[in-house]
Amino acid sequence: MPESPRQIENDFKSVTDTSVLATGFNARIGALADDFPVSNSQNNHALSKLVKEFNKHLDNVGLGSNIVGAHDAGFLPTNIAKDFLGSVTTIGTNDFLRLENNSFVFQENGFKIILEQDI
Repeated sequence: MPESPRQIENDFKSVTDTSVLATGFNARIGALADDFPVSNSQNNHALSKLVKEFNKHLDNVGLGSNIVGAHDAGFLPTNIAKDFLGSVTTIGTNDFLRLENNSFVFQENGFKIILEQDI
C-alpha cells in the first residue's frame, strides 16, 4: 500500500532531528506523484497542500534555505509539477525499483537492473 500525504505530514511534523527534515522527506513526497498523479486536480491540490505544510515546517525550524522550488508568501508551490516534483529525486522512479512488498531497491551508479520474464 502506498504512503499517503497525511502519513508523510504526520511523520515530518513529529521529527525533531533537523538533518532528517532537511534530507529525508523530499524523495518521499516526490514519490507520491507515482501513486497520486498531479494531472488529477484532487491529487494536485493534496500534494500542493502537503508541500506547503512541509515548506512552512522547514521555515519554522530554521531550515528555510532547504525549501525546494518557487513558492508564494504562504509557502504554497507555484507549480507543484515543475517547481517541486521537477526538482527532487523521487523514490519509485529512475534510480529506484519498487518491490512487491512496496520497499525500494536503489540501482547504484546508474546501472539498471533488467528483468526478464521466465517462460
